Amino acid sequence: MRARFPTTSLPLLLVAGALITATSTANAKDVPSATSSEAATPEVTTATFGNWMLVCVGTGPTQRCEGLHSLKNPQGQAVAVLAVGHPGKGQPLRLSLRVPVSVTIGSPATLTIGSTDPIALPFGICIPQGCFADIPLNTPAAVSRLRAVATDTAVTARWQDAMANKIELPVSFKGLSVVFDRLQELEK
Repeated sequence: MRARFPTTSLPLLLVAGALITATSTANAKDVPSATSSEAATPEVTTATFGNWMLVCVGTGPTQRCEGLHSLKNPQGQAVAVLAVGHPGKGQPLRLSLRVPVSVTIGSPATLTIGSTDPIALPFGICIPQGCFADIPLNTPAAVSRLRAVATDTAVTARWQDAMANKIELPVSFKGLSVVFDRLQELEK
């Protein structure tokens, strides 16, 4: 399998993933926010919609935003991040999953929504911060399929770790429709 660099906003997903990990053990008000006097550090803003967080890095025309959902193990620890966002202005949305580095990259991660066929997310790259699997949501039908999921529908992210153990974590779509709306507004 040829490695490819996912077209998601990798730096944004890393910043946002670190932010989600930090906020999974602390309240958002306890996490210091960037100030304009920190010139070397881009401004990071967040908003929470249900179980999803909208994270934006930068301001103005260079601002990049993604909706993020932290996937937690049974002990309540954040172990993966599901993201949706535009990799760049005018580019189609992408659905991305960041998982720990000990993963079997020959098998794609999947997102199963209720009893429908799973959505395959092929792995593209692994770096010390995690392995990334993603797909474009480049048709209205692809976005509509995710928007239409009821908040009480069982959604599961699955992948295999390096020892071929199957990992399954629940995903909540509560708040995802609002995130899609906000991303659409920000893209204008």
